[in-house]
Parts: sequence; structure tokens; C-alpha cells
Amino acid sequence: MDLIVERYQSGEGYKRIFKALNIPWNTVKTVIIELRKYGTTETLLRTGRPSKMDEKTRKLVREASKRPKETLKELQEILAGTGCVLHVTTISCILHMNGLWSRVFFLQRKTSKPG
Repeated sequence: MDLIVERYQSGEGYKRIFKALNIPWNTVKTVIIELRKYGTTETLLRTGRPSKMDEKTRKLVREASKRPKETLKELQEILAGTGCVLHVTTISCILHMNGLWSRVFFLQRKTSKPG
């Protein structure tokens, strides 16, 4: 990208730049538009709310993969013990993003003792 910027600032046009560098014309155009608009070609921060995925929630993914029969509520309590408060649906979304799909409430069988 630096080569594109240097050539553009020296007065070369899109056509000469993309032919000289053997880069697609659209890429050259995008870099130059970004340079004009933002004054830089570095990747800018994305918009929107930051992800809640951090070291504490990575612990959640590790715990969930170790214990596949834990319910979402139990996983929520484990996280609350570490100081990270997340809603059950947020936990479910995080697990789904990491490929852990089968979080269901497992029912315990009631065993009756013969009398």
C-alpha cells in the first residue's frame, strides 16, 4: 500500500500505478479513496459494541468443552464466580461461535429403591 500512496502522491494516475505494480485497478482505487477520506491507509477500528469475548469467557469455553453435560445456568454460575456476569443467551451465543452446540438441560433419572 505504501508503494501505491507514494506513486499517487508523486502524480501518477490509477492506470499507471496498477500496471506498474501489477495490482488490480479496484485495489488501487480503494487505497487512494481511503487515503483521501481518512488520511491514512491503516486499518481503522470497527464500529459497534466491542465483543464480550475475553480471557474470562475463554475460560467458559474451556469449561464447557470439558463438561458437556453442564447446563447454561451452571456455566453462568461458574462465570459469576470469576466476576464476569453474562446473560444465558450471551453464553449460548459465545458457545455457538466456538462450535459448541449441544447445550441442553439434561434430566436426571429418578431411581426408585426397591422396597
